[in-house]
Amino acid sequence: QQDYIWTIIEESSSNVDLVLKAEREANLALNEDQKFIIDDKNGYESMLPSPLFSEEFNKRLDGMVEQRMRRAIEAVSSFWYTAWVNAGQPDLSDLK
Repeated sequence: QQDYIWTIIEESSSNVDLVLKAEREANLALNEDQKFIIDDKNGYESMLPSPLFSEEFNKRLDGMVEQRMRRAIEAVSSFWYTAWVNAGQPDLSDLK
């Protein structure tokens, strides 16, 4: 299981340069006033990436976010299944 975990970590870290390049390119493609929105929650303001920036960034990542999310879902389900098997495959039908 540790090898599997480290494989996922290495896959993710190998994408750092691509992600930073995509962010830089998305930043250059948009005007300053297009990059952020002000979010006001409970009297606290924060700057968040705008939907336009998020679209531009995601376009430049070419599906990487979805691919990594799918990989994460697969990994979590594998961990749960392995834990269940290692626990002796207990009957879970009575769980609420």
